Amino acid sequence: MSYSIDFRRKVIFTMEEEGLSIRETAKQFRIGSASVSRWINQIEPKASTTRQRKIDKSELIKDVEQYPDAYQKERAERFGVCQKAIWQALKKMGLTYKKLYVIRKPTKTLDKRFNKKQQYEKEGKHIVFIDESGFSHDTPRTHGYSPKGQPYVGLKNWGAKGKTNVIGALLSKTLFAIGLFDININSDVFYAWITQVLI
Repeated sequence: MSYSIDFRRKVIFTMEEEGLSIRETAKQFRIGSASVSRWINQIEPKASTTRQRKIDKSELIKDVEQYPDAYQKERAERFGVCQKAIWQALKKMGLTYKKLYVIRKPTKTLDKRFNKKQQYEKEGKHIVFIDESGFSHDTPRTHGYSPKGQPYVGLKNWGAKGKTNVIGALLSKTLFAIGLFDININSDVFYAWITQVLI
């Protein structure tokens, strides 16, 4: 609630005339102490700054197509509007926030491996899983915007620079012999890691 300037002047005048403290003045007029403190320094209310809220729908669609995983705050900065304006525009246009669409691979191979694992364990043999993977130096985004009824497909470039590759071994539930590499892992690197670390 915004108080009128006349009321503010009355509060400050009464405070000075009666020699009241900020707390006593606030209690007498049933207002907050912070308001009285502000009025002592500046009695005029601050002018509210309104940001442009009109958003070109075609430009917003292009922005979503180009940056489907951008946050509302990032879009707001590009369009020079507040985040709420972006949220409202996306909602009106039927662009919904959804999880990244990932095509699942068939599980027949995994089933065969699982059956072999059980067979080896019955024979008392130990199985060591060795694999290599990599991770990007920035956090991937798992959600983005797309029209209703259409999946969101991210534009993340996983082949971009700034990636660390990892080789590791897993025995039962124990992960060991982890190697970090700033280069691509080919057969030579993989063989060198096995011979130097595991053998």
